[in-house]
Amino acid sequence: MKTLFESFIQMANHLPATAIKAALDRESRMIETDLIHDRAAFWMDGFSIMIFHRFVEAVRLHDRLVSVVLPPEHVSAYRELVKKLVRAGELPYTAIREFDDAFSNQAVETRVA
Repeated sequence: MKTLFESFIQMANHLPATAIKAALDRESRMIETDLIHDRAAFWMDGFSIMIFHRFVEAVRLHDRLVSVVLPPEHVSAYRELVKKLVRAGELPYTAIREFDDAFSNQAVETRVA
């Protein structure tokens, strides 16, 4: 059985970049509702997705997210989504550097491929 994180990443990877932010909004709202009602089976995955959502919103609002530690495989997958959003013009080019700053303990290369 796939984890919540794996399911989200698989779905996001198949979406056009223009639909990722809306899907992230919906997923975060569902996770928040599950947490409120004690239905969170994958709390770490839910926390991770919500942190990524907060990062995307912070970049969109020209704000910053404090540094957060997430599992390395989550950071790697989210970084690929950020690159996809930057390439499509959905996030500014600075989003990659901001991502690396927010997740600096696990940052990888800083160029858009």
